[in-house]
Amino acid sequence: MAAPPRVSRSDRNRARIPHFMPYFRPMNLRRAKDAAKGLLQSSELGRFAYSRAQELWFDSTYRARVRHYTEATAGDSDAYRQEAHLQRCRRKIAERGYRSPLRAAGEAHCFAFLPSHWSHQNQIATALALTGPCTRFDYASNGISLKELRTAAPGHIEKRRAVMEGLLAAIRAAHRQRPIDWFFSYAIGYDILPEALTRIRDELGIPTVNVSFDDKNWWNEIERGDSSTGMKQLAPHFDLSWTSARNVLPWYWAEGGQAIFLPEGVNVDWFKPLDIEQDIDVGFVGNNFGYRPELLGALRHAGVKVAHHGTGWPDSSELNDEQMRIFFNRCLINLGHGDMHYSRWLTNLKGRDFEIPAVGRGLYLTSYSSDLASCFDIAREIQCYRGIDELVDLVRRYLRNRDEIAEMARRARDRCIREHQWSHRFQALLRALGILETARQPRTNSPST
Repeated sequence: MAAPPRVSRSDRNRARIPHFMPYFRPMNLRRAKDAAKGLLQSSELGRFAYSRAQELWFDSTYRARVRHYTEATAGDSDAYRQEAHLQRCRRKIAERGYRSPLRAAGEAHCFAFLPSHWSHQNQIATALALTGPCTRFDYASNGISLKELRTAAPGHIEKRRAVMEGLLAAIRAAHRQRPIDWFFSYAIGYDILPEALTRIRDELGIPTVNVSFDDKNWWNEIERGDSSTGMKQLAPHFDLSWTSARNVLPWYWAEGGQAIFLPEGVNVDWFKPLDIEQDIDVGFVGNNFGYRPELLGALRHAGVKVAHHGTGWPDSSELNDEQMRIFFNRCLINLGHGDMHYSRWLTNLKGRDFEIPAVGRGLYLTSYSSDLASCFDIAREIQCYRGIDELVDLVRRYLRNRDEIAEMARRARDRCIREHQWSHRFQALLRALGILETARQPRTNSPST
């Protein structure tokens, strides 16, 4: 009998390849990465290694981006001047033949692309209604989740287009009933398309504004490896972008967009003092990742009792809106951390930076940020730390002086009422666009639902 043909080792290896190829498909690769991440997160050493790797990657990526835009705007001081951004915004609106009507306070009709993914989006909608009639387009209330629109989700292109067609139909109908004065969106690269913005501009000519509280983080991409999801691609398609990070102004300018720096706001009728006992020394609300376990661990090592809520912590839970404001009221010190992603050095303004001070009970103690320092009087209204040792020292000091905590908390709430309500932010936007007649005091926000 003839011997079977000889098969080389390379032929045998090639024959095995098809059995392993499915693991290299995009979705399976994603599952493999998620499994590897889960394995690392299962041990303290693994979590530390993962956090440091993420920190190094994020910091180096961010610094490279800053260098790029520094070079791109070299010699152009207007890129850093907010007034220059506003002048270019108004010029672009005028060049397409549109003249913004001058409205009295409470009369500007806004069309808002404002999904209800997060509770503060409903607070924003409430504040928008105080500036005038507001027509809200909320695709989330129609059963479409942000997760479905991600580029990794099957059928995302068709779903995005369907959302955009619904948006355009709604804005045309609203404009027929009462002329729209401006378009506002809380959008990212997942849920709005530049083509829709072009059609709104060409058909109606109205000023368009978008807000992003994470553009400093989500600039190039949100979905890893897909640049179409970042804020960069949307920047030139809006007349004005509201950013909560002052240093990204030149990024918008270099990409052909214009931006205005405005911090987050707060609903002071919802985040307010409650007549309950302050029975928690230090409290923290936030997920467990990055530098945060080290901060809380250092406080506990120093003998400080810390209560925490958020995902990823042992024996912890997430809080709904009502539970959160009760928790803030119970704490003598509410701990904040203005981290960006996994970085311990880069900071960004947070919603907590205004929600906790508005409560007016405990001290808000968070990491230092130059943007935050422009919003509050540090050491009189809130307090900041720059490292673990300073954090521990400040906590010990303030826990021994409740009268100082109470006085600082009162001043912080007063500042929020005077300057940091959501309605303050929208009046600033309308003045920037040349729509609002005079700078009048806003009405008080109503509690969110």
